[in-house]
Amino acid sequence: MNFDELWWFVHTFDLRLTEIELTLLKMTCRAARVTLKAHRTLRPSELVSSLNMVRWTIASASPRYAIEIKEFWQDEILRLDRPDLLPVLEVLETPLDRQLLPHLAAKQSRLKCLTYFNERGCCDKFTCVQASEAGSVECLRYLLENGCPHDFEEITYQAYRNNHLECLQLALEKGCPLSEDVCRNLQVFAADERDGYNACQTYVLTNYAHRINR
Repeated sequence: MNFDELWWFVHTFDLRLTEIELTLLKMTCRAARVTLKAHRTLRPSELVSSLNMVRWTIASASPRYAIEIKEFWQDEILRLDRPDLLPVLEVLETPLDRQLLPHLAAKQSRLKCLTYFNERGCCDKFTCVQASEAGSVECLRYLLENGCPHDFEEITYQAYRNNHLECLQLALEKGCPLSEDVCRNLQVFAADERDGYNACQTYVLTNYAHRINR
């Protein structure tokens, strides 16, 4: 029995037996994972074909399984950085989380997917924070230069805290405010007479000494 026949059979007889759902779900997930492992770079037609199988499990399985499948495919599309495949998930009526997915794309340095989300108004200041925290200079630059809100101290703080000098410099150059937590940290650091400033500490001390010593 192929997939189309299975779809007709289940919906014609309105089968919703837990064992059938569970078995088909396991088969589908296993087939999807094997396909992805065998082909690390998939053509859109290949992935869409696989998603046709997932469509039934999302429609018929219990909610907890539908969520698992949705998250699995979201992770794979982000990993491949393939925004052209994201609409497939929307067709499946698995709504994109307008905050979580852009944040994951920024955190994983997936610029193509991040562009897709930003063009649809999904990115916010916390997306910039994720890019800064991850040290993703390319993603942070794109966000700061393409209308993403960035009047937020947490952007510079995360770059400083993780010693991502390029991100810190970029954020400050593009108008992100220097975090007061950074200034307080350096005040404490200097008061303790500690040695060995890291790159971000040195940069802030050199260029923003007036903020530290006030």
